[in-house]
Amino acid sequence: MKPTNQSRQIPDLWVEQYALGELPPERAALVEATLGDGLQARIAELEALEGKDVREAKAVLARETTTLVHGEEEAVKAERGAAAMVAGAAADAIPTHALASDELLVAVLVDAGMTKSRGEGRRLVQGGGVKIDGERVDDPEHQLAVDALGDGVVVRLGKKRALRVVRG
Repeated sequence: MKPTNQSRQIPDLWVEQYALGELPPERAALVEATLGDGLQARIAELEALEGKDVREAKAVLARETTTLVHGEEEAVKAERGAAAMVAGAAADAIPTHALASDELLVAVLVDAGMTKSRGEGRRLVQGGGVKIDGERVDDPEHQLAVDALGDGVVVRLGKKRALRVVRG
């Protein structure tokens, strides 16, 4: 098993198994030793939370798990991105795609890595799952015109994914 976080040397699978309580005791001890003495106390503290505090606990768990697996820098980026999506997608926290010439919306989604294919993008549009600056797009042949971009537009795919399209 190859660890993803070289500073901690813990395989991803072990972290998942530890969180689920399925890690053998000898490996669990290694995870605990690597993560520090306060791990069990922190887990007990988070388990005792109720109501709205549970949301906070989930955020803490997400941050600490991302830090463990991918490092502090990636955890900060992920946290900012999540906060931006909840707050309405702040322009500086979502991915940006530069558009040099008029192009089909579904092609932009593929080029930006938001969908795997034009067909997937077309299905999302037809299903009402794509909005441009809050307006639902129903036409799978919708063109993004460079002249109409202004300072940029935010293309949303569902509730959680967004892309800022700017002039390129």
